[in-house]
Amino acid sequence: GAFTVPGLAKGAVEDLIQTVTDMNKKLDEHNATIQSLDIGGGKIVITGVQGAGGNISVGALLDGVKANVAALGTKTTPPVETLGPGTVDANQAPGSRYYVALGDSLAANIGVATAKDGYVSRLQKQLAAKDGIQYGLQNFGVSGQTSAGLINAGQLDAALKFMKANDIAYVTIDIGANDLLGHL
Repeated sequence: GAFTVPGLAKGAVEDLIQTVTDMNKKLDEHNATIQSLDIGGGKIVITGVQGAGGNISVGALLDGVKANVAALGTKTTPPVETLGPGTVDANQAPGSRYYVALGDSLAANIGVATAKDGYVSRLQKQLAAKDGIQYGLQNFGVSGQTSAGLINAGQLDAALKFMKANDIAYVTIDIGANDLLGHL
């Protein structure tokens, strides 16, 4: 998810996160690991993976921030998520132009309560808002997929067949984490 950082906190947002909340504790509760934390343009974007714990969301992280702010007795208000869930709660939606997603469990919506909470539906919604077009969606994501699996197990062939038969505006591919997991 993403949320807007108040102007006053932009320069000190890393200190704010470390001081106001023990994010590692919250992530441990959900067996989650941050893969990247991007700060810029007035936003914080957290990307990661979740283990066998309960679902973790931006809301859960922000609730942790709120609880810690309340415990500190400050008048600071944590930022609010601005993107929100997507509008497509499935792996496909019709359209005259399409956004196509390929990949592993991230594309396959593993770790979210519903497909509209996954990055694919969220991105489809943001692309539609940016371009003023209601894009169709075709999500070919497969949980546990490796780079070799994407190429050899049929996901790429199915996506190419779909792309040849339809007008495609955007394609995302997230792959590679499962290639490394066996080595860890």
